[in-house]
Amino acid sequence: MIVVLTAAQICTSQSFSFQSFDYPDATFSQAFGINNSGQIVGATANRGFVFYGTTFSTLVVGSQFNGAIGINNRSQIVGEHADISVPTSI
Repeated sequence: MIVVLTAAQICTSQSFSFQSFDYPDATFSQAFGINNSGQIVGATANRGFVFYGTTFSTLVVGSQFNGAIGINNRSQIVGEHADISVPTSI
C-alpha cells in the first residue's frame, strides 16, 4: 500500500509519456534500461539493441546471442552474451 501511494504521489508531480516500439523483423523485443538522455537498451530473440529517438542500433559483440541490460548516463552499456558453438558440460 505504501508503494502504491508513493507511486501515485510521484505521478501527480511529474509528467510521463508512453511509447511503444518493436525492433524491425523481430518476433519480440524487450526494453531493460533507459538513461537520462532517453537512450533505451534491450534485446530481441538473439541481439541486443539501443533505441534512441526513432533509430535502432544493433549491438554486435561476436557471439550468437547477446542482450543489453542497462545503460548509464555516459552511454556505457552492460549486457550479456552466449556462444552456443562452445561446448560446455554440467
